[in-house]
Amino acid sequence: MIEQGTVAKRPIGLLVIVSIFIFVVIVLISGGVYFYKNMLTTNLTQMQSDLEKAKNRFEPSKINELKLLDKRLQSSTEILSNHVIISPIFEALQAITLRQFVTLNLVMIWQVVK
Repeated sequence: MIEQGTVAKRPIGLLVIVSIFIFVVIVLISGGVYFYKNMLTTNLTQMQSDLEKAKNRFEPSKINELKLLDKRLQSSTEILSNHVIISPIFEALQAITLRQFVTLNLVMIWQVVK
């Protein structure tokens, strides 16, 4: 009879099992990172497209006109805030005008009552 060769079974060591487990985990994590990167790239492309669409909705001429108006308003506010010397004149004019108006109304009412 022919004898069959016997192969001695060696037990798998703990280090081999841990190494295989770590390898599988690393392969899974690498795949996840690859697909996450692709998802982020797709989202970025979509967001850039949406931003371009939003930019095109605004009229550039209107934006320039509003910027010019804003600069003019800021300049006029600055000029008015620096001219505080004229303010007392306007306050005095307001007080005199108010007194004259009240006096004129009383005179007119008095003439109507007579």
